[in-house]
Amino acid sequence: MKAIRLSLLLLLAAPAAHAQSEGWALAAPKDGDATLTYGEFFTARCVRGSGQIVVTARTAPTLFQWRPTNNTQPLPVSITVVSGAVSTTLRGEAILHPDGHEAAASTEIATRAPVIDAFRKTGVIQVLAGSQILSNPLPTTPRLARGFLNACR
Repeated sequence: MKAIRLSLLLLLAAPAAHAQSEGWALAAPKDGDATLTYGEFFTARCVRGSGQIVVTARTAPTLFQWRPTNNTQPLPVSITVVSGAVSTTLRGEAILHPDGHEAAASTEIATRAPVIDAFRKTGVIQVLAGSQILSNPLPTTPRLARGFLNACR
């Protein structure tokens, strides 16, 4: 859960507007963690060789609409990761930025999961929390997806 919370905080700490242009970027240094991002809206991080990926996506703060505005404690959520016809639903958490205008949701998934294998082949990934689409980026190239996933194994 610490890795999930760290990913959530890092995504929310990035300025929402003009942080980076929308598009895929891979950072996979040989001696550090690998990161695959789509603009400032989607991030997948892994510790090299761990076999685990933390997937984080920005979301509207509507997930928190029933909570008091001053409650910034993590909210348990079900997060579905989809690639083509393959999907998996996992436990995750969402946090609300202290300003109340932004939120992010995150979960951890194994590189062996069938949905990650589908992502490796297609470059297509989508993240949902309940019925709310959090991240639906344009497909990346399978080569870029494989580059990221190979670093995570």
